[in-house]
Amino acid sequence: MQITDYFAQIQFDLATIAEISSRDITFDQRSSFIGHIWGDIFFADRSRLHFSEYVDVEQVIDRVKYSYHFM
Repeated sequence: MQITDYFAQIQFDLATIAEISSRDITFDQRSSFIGHIWGDIFFADRSRLHFSEYVDVEQVIDRVKYSYHFM
């Protein structure tokens, strides 16, 4: 898998969740297999998920470093 495929899958999955009211996400490709994703997802009930993932997808999806904070 390429990191661009992983990014596309994340965007597709988020687009299918009706409870999401908006999102502000940054996708940063570091190489063909490594990337950094971070941002905020805002839900209809006014809750928010702030997250960051540093991902290596060369052989498996390996979230090398990650942080999720739900408010």
